[in-house]
Amino acid sequence: MNQELRERLSVLSNDQIQTIVDSFAYATVLIAGADGEIDSNELKWGSKLSHIRSYNDEYRLNDLFEEVEKSFQEKVSGIMKQVPGTVEDRYEWIKPNLSKLNEVLEQLDNTNAFSIYKSLLSFAKHIAKADGGFLGFGTISSEEHKLISLPMINEIIKEEEV
Repeated sequence: MNQELRERLSVLSNDQIQTIVDSFAYATVLIAGADGEIDSNELKWGSKLSHIRSYNDEYRLNDLFEEVEKSFQEKVSGIMKQVPGTVEDRYEWIKPNLSKLNEVLEQLDNTNAFSIYKSLLSFAKHIAKADGGFLGFGTISSEEHKLISLPMINEIIKEEEV
């Protein structure tokens, strides 16, 4: 883990930081399988997106995405070996894994918690757009739309700066 990330998230343990890192893989599998079958294009896009964000992230979490990218494919493969086959069972299996993020984000200052939360939502939306629509890109199915808000994660609202 690079020093900048360690300093930014200094109130968290390594396990808690890993929970944040892993949440991107869990969200990818959840959204990729929301419409019935887990689409390999969406999984591939998750890997590419983690790479892109490691050097260009709108929430300035490049250092976090360096960590996400390092283990993303391995984590997704591990989840895929364990995840149940039906959409409902898959949701129930992934839900507690993503819910762990609530406790972790509560320990961070509002700016960092908000950035991680919004980045994860944005990541989920990009995964949903990776399959479907014109030339297989851009449309979010109704099933994906229900899940891209990641309802198991408490909403974080950015506090106004005084």
